[in-house]
Amino acid sequence: MPTGCVYEMFSDNAKCDKTYIGSTTGSLRARLASHKYARHPIFTFGDADVRVLEKDIPAGELHQRKSAYMREKRDGLFNSRAAGRSQKHACHENVDESQAYSRAQYTPKRDGGDGNYRQLNYYKQHAKRILRKTCLKNARARGTLPSKRSLDKYQFTLDELRDLA
Repeated sequence: MPTGCVYEMFSDNAKCDKTYIGSTTGSLRARLASHKYARHPIFTFGDADVRVLEKDIPAGELHQRKSAYMREKRDGLFNSRAAGRSQKHACHENVDESQAYSRAQYTPKRDGGDGNYRQLNYYKQHAKRILRKTCLKNARARGTLPSKRSLDKYQFTLDELRDLA
């Protein structure tokens, strides 16, 4: 069974405060060359060096080990999401942290928040379009025309109503 290593790519340039955590089953020299060829952002600061964080890891465990190192260095990384892991998986790995982050984004007015929330602002700006679209969607689901009041309010075109009647 092939083995690989987890590595950290960094720049000695004082302006570069981020690193890159990666994994490979091939040679580090070849991997570094492929990063350079792909114009990885770390090379805008000059040459980069590589340091092995862990070696002789079974290939099936590389992503997990890489993710563990990424969680340790979370803030100072070029790469923010581990390969092979979706946003859904990231949330499930850190459920408590994700919930705390979500709660921190929302502070009700009564608790000192300003009431200025992204989704609420979007709804306020697009309410008429959203409600009009929802009215048509509900009419299609029921297989009937919208009510007379909705027809008057939203001024639907004949093309929009053609497939309902």
